[in-house]
Amino acid sequence: MHARWKDTTAACGMHGVAAMSRQQRRRAAQQAKKAAGKPQTDSAKQADLEAIFQNAMAQHGAGQLDQAIASYDQILTALPQQPDALHLKGVAMAQMGDLGSGIELLQQAAAAKNDSVDIHNNLGNLLWQAGRLEEADIVLRRAIDILPTHAAAHNNLGGVLEQAGRQEEALASYRAAANLEPNNSAIHGNIGIVLEQLGRLEESAVSLRHAVELDPQSPEAHNNLGNVMKGLGNLEDAATQLRQAIALKPDYANAHQNLGSVLIELLELDEAVATLERAVTLEPDHAQALVNLSAGLNLLERLEESEKFARRAVEIAPDLAEAHNNLGVSIRGQGANEEAEACYRRVVELDPTHATAHSNLIFTLDFNPNYGVADHQAERKRWQELHAAPLAAAIQPHDNNPDPNRKLRIGYVSADFRRHSAANGFGPMIMSYDRDAFEIYCYSVNLTSDDWTESFRAAATGWQDCRRLNDSQLAEAIRADKIDILVDLSGHSAGNRLPVFARKPAPVQVTAWGHAAGTGLEAIDYFLSDPVVVPASETGLYAEEVRYLPSHIPYYPPQPAPEVVDAPFRRNGYITFGSFNRLEKISDGTLAVWSRLLKRSSTARLLIKSQALDRPKVRAGFEERIQAMDIDEDRITLLGADPQMVHLEKHSLVDIMLDPFPHGGGISTADALWMGVPVIALVGETIAGRIAASALTAIGLPDLIAKTEDEYIEIAMRLGEDTERLVQLRSSMRQQVAESPVADPKQYVAAVEILYRDFWTRWCADQ
Repeated sequence: MHARWKDTTAACGMHGVAAMSRQQRRRAAQQAKKAAGKPQTDSAKQADLEAIFQNAMAQHGAGQLDQAIASYDQILTALPQQPDALHLKGVAMAQMGDLGSGIELLQQAAAAKNDSVDIHNNLGNLLWQAGRLEEADIVLRRAIDILPTHAAAHNNLGGVLEQAGRQEEALASYRAAANLEPNNSAIHGNIGIVLEQLGRLEESAVSLRHAVELDPQSPEAHNNLGNVMKGLGNLEDAATQLRQAIALKPDYANAHQNLGSVLIELLELDEAVATLERAVTLEPDHAQALVNLSAGLNLLERLEESEKFARRAVEIAPDLAEAHNNLGVSIRGQGANEEAEACYRRVVELDPTHATAHSNLIFTLDFNPNYGVADHQAERKRWQELHAAPLAAAIQPHDNNPDPNRKLRIGYVSADFRRHSAANGFGPMIMSYDRDAFEIYCYSVNLTSDDWTESFRAAATGWQDCRRLNDSQLAEAIRADKIDILVDLSGHSAGNRLPVFARKPAPVQVTAWGHAAGTGLEAIDYFLSDPVVVPASETGLYAEEVRYLPSHIPYYPPQPAPEVVDAPFRRNGYITFGSFNRLEKISDGTLAVWSRLLKRSSTARLLIKSQALDRPKVRAGFEERIQAMDIDEDRITLLGADPQMVHLEKHSLVDIMLDPFPHGGGISTADALWMGVPVIALVGETIAGRIAASALTAIGLPDLIAKTEDEYIEIAMRLGEDTERLVQLRSSMRQQVAESPVADPKQYVAAVEILYRDFWTRWCADQ
């Protein structure tokens, strides 16, 4: 969903060559006194130079850099190669921002005094700051050769090696520094940071906690420990550490950003957004804070605000993949599918390992009429190659008991065990399974829970809340439960855990019902569909073996549901067509056909209901699209979201539902049929365009399925004129749906369980 900003804290004052220790100042003064005495015999001049040097160092220590540089220049006028004056002038120049001059002066100082550990250490730091890592490496190793017990040189060499991507060597250097200064909090902090980079989070936490113990007043130490605790999944401890960092340093933008990131994971979204807004106030160009702020706003469905911050993040950091992903999420939710697709493609270019953004791209392709099934499956194959194939080598054999007749353990993985359209589809498999033959285990990655969640939990044999488990941990939990058949209920939709399935934690794996369009994963064995949605001629396009059910998805009718009421034409005197689908499904092609329909049926009205219409910007944009299609605005009603019961009741306002294309309805179609409203569907070239046709076929209404746009209009006109049939359908359709395999759990679940037993028998035979 979002990345985090991580400070990398240096261990000594010399990291930025900003100060000299008392020991260094004493050594420099002694060295300067010796050097000043060599080229002249005039004791008064020598005394003057010593006084100037002492004054220069006092000015330097007080931050009076211009005066200090002028004093060093006085010495260098008399002694042009005086190494300590060259050294300290170089330090001062670097502190004033003139890094190049600082490096040049320190190089002269090092040439003049090749045995000075302080000069070499500071020169190494300046070269590091300049990104000249190879030179910094050489110079800092020279400092260590001069004085092997110089902890700062070991620590700074560790920083150079860390930046060069040589983490193991960096760790060795940091540990050498820690052995020399075991009570230096910042050095232990650096060890912890590198261990985190190496993925050794438990060790990292030990080092960072020790850093906090050594210096409990260090905001950086608390910040870095908080980051690692987040990585370990200990979000509460992470929040505690980050709050302490902020208490110690209220204007610490990174700590505010990191705390906001943790609060998003804890789903404390309002506080997360406020915290991230504070980070952005403190540091307006903090790209990662902007990214995470957009993520939090997306979760709160404040999409217009999210878009603003995501665009700003893209502007500041155009190569930051997560910024493009969050922008894609916010604008797709507002119906800008083509731009969202471009965002997700950019993410995959920038970060080919970003599995979530790649799934977002796959999901968005369903809305583009220029792509067909072959294109969709080709992108899924690419997902397999980028994200699943690298995990294949780690798949372990399964030791499940290969008895084909025993009770089976079925596992379901979903983020939608709640009042959600996906749960309408998979719900019967959890609520109506054969308890003598199967055990059901649900692995919930829900962001929220409700009464449906509790119903599913009560019906299942086992339940785990797994949202805070990473993919590896979740796969291990599933394997430990000895699941025989693991079922993906999300496909490439939001919240999916397909990387878990790529690890093959169960011997048989299936995808079905939730965004059921095939996954592309070679580790998933079967895809459950029907012949309408996946014709036999197309099964070869899928990575999974396609097996057929009575319908592509079943329907878990809401209980209770409003009673069906009379068709509204009887009180209105005209036909009302309707669409209760997501607004982004209503393509320009769909609007053009609906415009033609309204022109044919001069008295008809059109009612469009979508949650997105509650957004002023989206509504205004949709109204512009309607105007562009030359549709009379007086004949169109636009409605926004309602609670589920009210939403269902508003089907009483519609006589005939019109399925959009190329992405048609799924559960929205089933809801309409359950409420007695017939649906006209145009069978498409993709799975998303065939689901309504699947439902209509399963309940015995294939005559409402069109193959062309012209036929779609003709069917709608004919049905609108056949008022007797509209009345008959209104009164009988709920019973017709209830008795069909679509909504009769006994029929549908029995068909599923026959397939499960067949899949298991086949696996057993191969053992």
